[in-house]
Amino acid sequence: MNQTFDYDTVNDALQRLDLDVDAAHVHGLTTGLICGDFTASLHSLIQELLTGYDEQDQLVQECRRILTQLHGVTKEQLDDIELGFYLLLPDGEESLPLRAKAVTDWCQGFLFGYGINIGDQHGRLARDSLNALEDIGQFTRMDTSELDEMTEDDQQSLQHIEEYLRMAALMIYADCVGVSDPFAEQERAQ
Repeated sequence: MNQTFDYDTVNDALQRLDLDVDAAHVHGLTTGLICGDFTASLHSLIQELLTGYDEQDQLVQECRRILTQLHGVTKEQLDDIELGFYLLLPDGEESLPLRAKAVTDWCQGFLFGYGINIGDQHGRLARDSLNALEDIGQFTRMDTSELDEMTEDDQQSLQHIEEYLRMAALMIYADCVGVSDPFAEQERAQ
């Protein structure tokens, strides 16, 4: 699994349509929708973001194509037994406030997508996954307004949060689709 998606590509497509969300939010939304119910997730994603737009418009078609590709890559990454799923966030060279805001946007998108698309799968969540959902909710309230310059400690803290969110999403997804232990499966594959 080597497929990835570029943050700027998704962000540019969203901005050309004047959508009031960034690529991090949309990736979180996509991930949450897939965790909730994969069969309805692409339809829900397109409906949530593109309802009211002229489907014949070239910019709308391009955005739809990018969203469809993002959805497919995200699903492949979530299914990857080598744990190849990563959050779609701005490049590590970007400013700390921008990156921290993107993390909160990703969390908001994830919770929204999961919330509107979840069904009976929620009952499958183990205690660790339920705790992870609560943590994701806490990250949506992270105060990014005080961040000015990126210290090495700040950089490391943000990287730890990103890694936690990555593993939390994988754990929640595994519970929702009925995989007993995705981390054990990854170890068996090595």
